[in-house]
Amino acid sequence: MVRIEVVGEGTAVAQPDYAALTFTVVVRDGSARAAASSAETGAASLIDMLDRAGVANDDRGAQSATVHRRTRWHGDREVFEGWEAVINVACTVRDPNRAYDLVEDVTAAADVALSGPHWVVEPSNAAHDRARARAFEEGVRKAESYANAAGLSLGDLKEISEGTGAGGSPSRRLAASSPEAMTAALEPASQTVGATVTLLFDAE
Repeated sequence: MVRIEVVGEGTAVAQPDYAALTFTVVVRDGSARAAASSAETGAASLIDMLDRAGVANDDRGAQSATVHRRTRWHGDREVFEGWEAVINVACTVRDPNRAYDLVEDVTAAADVALSGPHWVVEPSNAAHDRARARAFEEGVRKAESYANAAGLSLGDLKEISEGTGAGGSPSRRLAASSPEAMTAALEPASQTVGATVTLLFDAE
């Protein structure tokens, strides 16, 4: 009795379940306290805008905040130029088709930078089931191929374990140079999800 171990991979395409955005408020000032206070005010205003846009409380909030010194080099001397406060506000848009409208409204009313959108496929999305089924089918096909090549009969499946599948398309940082480019960048993009499975068969 011998055993044949194979790895199967499968993919499936799905529309994103939601879009993840991160807005960044940046304030520079000669005082660390003033920079932090102005950044907090800007972030609070941004969150108010998200509230008015219908973003649920659980779907937005301050993700991180930093205050650091700003310097530049003049010859061989480091010259202090002031302080910079940065607050990132994360936002989840449950309807991906609303991402562009939300970004347009927020960026028109506030001086913020934007990272995203990051299109997300939920773990419960049926596309993952399709990818797993295709991974299993490929694993069985490979095992049968190896058994035939070795002049063996494929026996019972003894073990099955899931590996790490391929994720969605790489998220991108928005740096659109025109309204048309921004519109295209913010349209929901199909995502490819993947699954990997390891199968162990008896063969004789």
